[in-house]
Formats: sequence, C-alpha cells, structure tokens
Amino acid sequence: MTLVHKLSERLSALLAPPPSPAIYTLAGAEGALLDKLRDVIDPEVGLDIVSMGLIRSVTFRDAVAVVQMTFTTEGCPAAFDLYEDVKEAIVSVGFTPQVEVVFDPPWSPEHIAPEARAGL
Repeated sequence: MTLVHKLSERLSALLAPPPSPAIYTLAGAEGALLDKLRDVIDPEVGLDIVSMGLIRSVTFRDAVAVVQMTFTTEGCPAAFDLYEDVKEAIVSVGFTPQVEVVFDPPWSPEHIAPEARAGL
C-alpha cells in the first residue's frame, strides 16, 4: 500500500460522518420497551421516534426505566408531546419513567435508521 493510498484512506475516514448515537434494536426488557416506543410517531416526519434515531439509550434501575432521547432541533415544536408520549409508553409496560433529553451530539438525518431512510 502506497503512502498516498494510506493518506487517502485516512482522510476518507476523518471526513466520514460519525456513527449514529441512536439505537434501533435491543434485547430483553430494553427491547420490549424499545418496541413500545415505536408506537410514538414524530408528527412532522411521520416516522416512529426509534427509526428517527431520537432514542439514544434505554436502561433500567430497579423499577425505573431511564430513556435518553433527543429531538430533531432544540426548538422542536413537538418536543413536549413526544416527551409525554415517551413517559406514557414507559408506564404502559410497567415501569416508572425517567426521561432525559440530550442534545449532544445533535440529531441529524443520518441518524434515521437505514430502512426508514430508504422509505422516505
């Protein structure tokens, strides 16, 4: 491999978009909750919030389900409704909700699940 080829590969890697921080599949109780969160639809895009890449993590602390989520923008007009819908989804599967909103890294269209992006 030539030096130019190595530099070209390294430059391509540096310029590539970062991997999505979103989660699309999980197993066990986390997966069951993630499946329930698929019922929450972003009204502006018409996709569920899991496929949109708005769910960053799902964890449990005893009877508390901790969900980290984000919005497409910090000023998202649907933020309050989506937040409340996530809390309701958590309660519906038998857990106490703890929803944490995070904006780092910011959401981008690259966070949409590939199969959902293909359908847009």
